[in-house]
Amino acid sequence: MRIFDLNPPTLQALSNIELIIGVQNQDIQSLGNDVAATTAWIENNVLNYFPDVKFRYIAVGNEINPTAM
Repeated sequence: MRIFDLNPPTLQALSNIELIIGVQNQDIQSLGNDVAATTAWIENNVLNYFPDVKFRYIAVGNEINPTAM
């Protein structure tokens, strides 16, 4: 299952399903340029729920327009 909105109730409810989580388009540039922001994103969206939630993949963006970045 892939989820686009990383909110705590959703992640907690899906503890027995392997997930693909996605970095939202508006976060891509800051995560690519800032190690602290990337670390915070991983801590907040992955490590806070691991190992109860089974993260299979992290997808980056959805329909990225490279000329808009």
